[in-house]
Amino acid sequence: GGILDALLLDQLRLKPVMGIGEPGLSREMLHTAENFGCRHLILALGNGDRQKIDTTSAIRLIQEHGLAVSILPIPTQYADIDEFIRMTCLDHFKALLKKTMTPEKWFAENA
Repeated sequence: GGILDALLLDQLRLKPVMGIGEPGLSREMLHTAENFGCRHLILALGNGDRQKIDTTSAIRLIQEHGLAVSILPIPTQYADIDEFIRMTCLDHFKALLKKTMTPEKWFAENA
């Protein structure tokens, strides 16, 4: 997600969070995450067309690096994870974290 989404999620302290911003996940960002010991990334980039393109690119890049990746299925009525949390509650976010999707399932649902 974006920088503000990352700040919100970081304050919740449920999972370590990295905001990737508008240009999407770069090799440099991924390298930094790897250097900090990250071996599994959960993507929550949103539901818009641009976010779906960014999610596809990020999945491929993460897999190229041999890391595990899951996608957080943000309900379609919410633009992004920030809106989901603001419009629901922390318990809903915790429940959503248990529903991560494999890239294969995400691609099948977003083809």
